[in-house]
Amino acid sequence: MNPNLMTPQRLDLPLVTNADRIVMTQWLDPETGEPIPIASAAMTLRFDQLPKTFDADGNVIPPAPPVYFAIDDIDETGFGDGIVRATVRSAIWAELDGRTGEWDLVAVSTDSLRACLLRGEFVCEEGITIP
Repeated sequence: MNPNLMTPQRLDLPLVTNADRIVMTQWLDPETGEPIPIASAAMTLRFDQLPKTFDADGNVIPPAPPVYFAIDDIDETGFGDGIVRATVRSAIWAELDGRTGEWDLVAVSTDSLRACLLRGEFVCEEGITIP
């Protein structure tokens, strides 16, 4: 398989603070359509930075470094068939301030090839009902 043929699929995620969200994909060889066995996978959220702010003299105040949050609920059951399933748990929003940003899901094959399978933007809305 030529790893240069891999282009991540775009998936923008609508999220809600009171509901879990499952993200699932399958890594297929673009030339043969066969599943690529996976050794490991990771999903990360990167939160948007605050807009530029200025001090009293009109100088730009440098933004804080980006905030990253690793999604650690990755189901490895389907790795042999190239399937990655990650769950964004609603409980994470209690400890995070941001509600918008970008995300990606990266996998490493059993042959040590690395590919970004999915990526996009996310927006998390405040839930109304607390179950």
